[in-house]
Amino acid sequence: MIKAQINNKELEEYLEKLPKDDMVVFTMGDGRIRGAVFGGTHFVNTMRAQHNTGILETYILGQASLCGALMIPAKMKGMEHINWRYDVPDSPAKGFNVEADSRGWVRSFLLTDRIPIEKPLENWDMKPFLGGEGYMSIQTVHPDDKFPQTSSVNTTGNIADDLVFFFDKSEQIKSAVTTSIQMDRQGRVIGAGGIFVQVMPVTGGQYKGEKKKGAEVQARETAADGVHATFSPMADLCRDARWGRIMESTGEDKLLNSRMSVAMVEGYQGEDLKDNKHIASCVKHFAAYGAGEGGRDY
Repeated sequence: MIKAQINNKELEEYLEKLPKDDMVVFTMGDGRIRGAVFGGTHFVNTMRAQHNTGILETYILGQASLCGALMIPAKMKGMEHINWRYDVPDSPAKGFNVEADSRGWVRSFLLTDRIPIEKPLENWDMKPFLGGEGYMSIQTVHPDDKFPQTSSVNTTGNIADDLVFFFDKSEQIKSAVTTSIQMDRQGRVIGAGGIFVQVMPVTGGQYKGEKKKGAEVQARETAADGVHATFSPMADLCRDARWGRIMESTGEDKLLNSRMSVAMVEGYQGEDLKDNKHIASCVKHFAAYGAGEGGRDY
């Protein structure tokens, strides 16, 4: 790709004084919290020069592109390619499309050349330009996939909030995303960046105790309501993230699955089922129940 030049001498001199763009990936909480911080002022200015976008177009596409860059360390495992489409046909901005690749590149474009503006902007709320009935989809492609994996959710007009909603509903991962683009009085981008944080579900042998404690709390509350048994834990080995019941399982590893299931049964049942703080546990399901093909249920 031939990169367009930034045709503003003052802006070029300003950018030369700034540090190079940088992506910092981090983990916290014994690995349960992961995230990435991206300083992308050069990145957004390059994108703007490439598309020759106005202020509003730069603000929307810049935020989308920053999110796309942050998804490389946050979402990808190994060699992957994603295509993120945000489609709101009846909105002034129409939407955007962002591609991101694990090799470190991002490509994006708006679904309209120019966004119509009827009056001067009073704030940076993008819902008047991206709101309305729409959807966003993220398509993931791995090197050995025969077909891409696609998930979709409805949109609200807030890019970061919609991305958080997607990860919550599609992958059951609690996330936080924020991006920022700063412009001077001439509408030039003088600062841009973002942060992406995710809290991974409780798993792994070191969290077995938490699983047991969680089951104990559930048992106590359930017994207080007069219920004496639960159809839990689910011990299926689930290895296809498209299956609708995968969020009930404790993973795809048989050893981990068995130990987590044992911990939950111990938490539910305690040492004496005759007390009023525990309930009977029914482990489910039948053998190979979680081995559905193509994400379909039985």
